[in-house]
Amino acid sequence: FEYWALEFKPSLRAAAALNLSRQLLMRPKSEIWSLGIRHYTGYEASQLEACVRKLAKLHATAYLLPQFEVSFALRCRKPLH
Repeated sequence: FEYWALEFKPSLRAAAALNLSRQLLMRPKSEIWSLGIRHYTGYEASQLEACVRKLAKLHATAYLLPQFEVSFALRCRKPLH
């Protein structure tokens, strides 16, 4: 478990994860945090910045964590067929 996450409310962590996923997946990067998303999450993008940065660092370094070692090894294997 990443204990730094406890400093953020669960709703903020969820909103930050949504924000990060939209940053990573949206092309072009137009309106990543729309008015509708702001309304339904209750957060402005600026309120999420610290948590998004920590989530992004975790995402970028997840392959180094021992609990994910097997998962990454299996995903990187060549398919059998």
